[in-house]
This record gives sequence, structure tokens and C-alpha cells, in this order.
Amino acid sequence: MSTLDRVRKCCRVGVSEHGGPVLRLSGATGERVAGYAGLARCGSPHACPTCAPRIGASRAQEIAHVVAAAHGEGGSAALLTLTLRHRKGQALADLWDAVTYAWGRVTSGKAYQAERERFGITGWVRATEVTYGEAGWHPHAHVLIFFDTPMSPDMVRALGESLWPRWERAVTRRGYSAVEHRGGLDVRVVNPGSAGLGEYLQKVAMEAVGAPWKRGRDGSRTPFQILDDLVYEGHGDDLDLWTEWEVGSQGRKALTWANGTRERYRLAPERSDQELADEEVGTADDDLIALPAETWRAMRDVAPELLDAAETGGMFAAAHWLNTRGLSWLPAARVVRPPVWRGVSAG
Repeated sequence: MSTLDRVRKCCRVGVSEHGGPVLRLSGATGERVAGYAGLARCGSPHACPTCAPRIGASRAQEIAHVVAAAHGEGGSAALLTLTLRHRKGQALADLWDAVTYAWGRVTSGKAYQAERERFGITGWVRATEVTYGEAGWHPHAHVLIFFDTPMSPDMVRALGESLWPRWERAVTRRGYSAVEHRGGLDVRVVNPGSAGLGEYLQKVAMEAVGAPWKRGRDGSRTPFQILDDLVYEGHGDDLDLWTEWEVGSQGRKALTWANGTRERYRLAPERSDQELADEEVGTADDDLIALPAETWRAMRDVAPELLDAAETGGMFAAAHWLNTRGLSWLPAARVVRPPVWRGVSAG
């Protein structure tokens, strides 16, 4: 149903020389993990049910690392949420553009430079999360701001109130409005404490990144909830909403880092969404069976069944599953691979 060609092909089209993917099996008996290598991946962080969770999880790990690093150096972090007023019928793309534009105005100019000095801001990372409810599309910016000293709730609130007028002016220039005390501004100190630090950091990171497995609140739905309702309920209105989401989110980054933030907290150079989606699971030494293109086309809609067979009984069970269905295959050792492999586990 996707309007995006790359999404339609994701995990369905082989990109290896023999046309289909390779069944890959790693781990010892009882702990085996099977997957498919050599499949096209679309790399969409917004519109793909298979790529988005992988990309979101990787981004969340990076955010958790920076939050922990900031606190480890005696600094702190705060989660800032900014939004604008919206109503049903307003275009998603226009609302999203307004949010992006407004944050750009907030973090430019002499006023922001003064705030950096006053509050000890060392960097930030921004994600735009979108839900849909009775008032239509609801985009909002989640921004994790990092500081070189501990920050109290009053101090981060003062920062939010300092930058709010610039946000309000910017969204007004785009034809919208924002009300601070009606949900337009929310600022919270990130305070991991001593108990459950890892779990807390992951929770904060996933909220900041707008992870695709999140659920909407107060009757609103996330885009993947809309897709879920479309698939299982078949509502025509949900098809229109999902199509608008695909088009409106296409090409937009999942995360935006302030200049110097990743380097400041010793993160590796940023990889693209496509690179994260294409990352292979396991190695070529784990390759078990090569599937020709005609075999893959015949079985791809039940592909998890072959994974289950391989995890349960290894090579013998996987070969038996294919043979009983009259599907051709080759031992992976006989495959001549192309110079570059792309794709990751479909499981």
C-alpha cells in the first residue's frame, strides 16, 4: 500500500547476485538466531515498520550515551518540548516545516549566544515527534539540552521562558500561534539518580527520539498506530492519513544535533539512517542457505517460518522446510558474492 517505492521493496527484494537473500544462522544450539542478509532496506526512519525501530534504537543508544556522559562530567540535561496550536485540516508538511523553522530561530542570534553563556549550554539534540488526534496533526519538538553544571527545575524553567518568545514569534511568522501555558512549553530536568540508571536513560532517550514503538496519549495516535488500524480495521480515512504521513515525513532527518555536540561527548561520526538500516546482523561465516530469486518470491510472505525452522533444527530443518515445498536452494558456500553486500536481518 505504500506510496514510496523504496518502502514497498524493503525486505522484499534481494540485492545479491543470485537474486534472493541468504539465510544466516548464528549462535549455539538453543540460542540460535536466524535472519536474512542481502535484502534491500529503505532506510526510512518514519514510514517503514522494519527500518524505523532499528534506526530509532540506534539513535536512542547515542542519546543515552550523551546524557550519561554529561552527568559523568558533573553536568546535567533537560528535556524541552515545544509545540504550536493546530487544528484538523492543516497540512502535516506545513506544520512540520513551522516547527523546524521555529527551532532554527530559537537557536540563532545574540540572544541564544547569551543563553549559552548564562546557563552553560554545551549542546543539544532535537527530534520532531508527530501524533494525530481530534485536532489533527500534532507535531512537537523534543530537545535534549546539555549543560556543564547541575541544573535545578527553576533554572531550566527560566531557560524555557527565556527562549519561548522567539519560538512564539517564529511560529507566528509561519501563520500559526503558540500558547506557553496551554501545552506549548514543557521543560523537565533529566535526573537519573542512583537506582535504575540504565533503564531511566533509555526511557529518556526513547522519549527524546520519538521512538516508533511509542503510543499516543489522550486519544491521539502515532503514525504507526494509524498504520496498525489501517491494516487490521481497514478504515479509508486511515489510508489517507498514512499517505499524508509518508509524503510529509519523506526526507526528514530523525535527529538533528547541534554543531559540536557529538564531538564534545565523544560520539563517533554520525551515520545516516540508510547506513543504520543497512547494517548486517552476523557475518558471512554465519551464512547457511542461498535462496534464488524465484524461491524468495514464492516464500517471502511466510519467510518467518523458515527462520523458525533454522533456529529450531539448523541446516537440516531449514533444508527440509524448503524441500517439502519444492523450493530450490543452494548451500551458501557455493554462492559467489558481489563486491558489496547491503541489507540486514529481516527478523
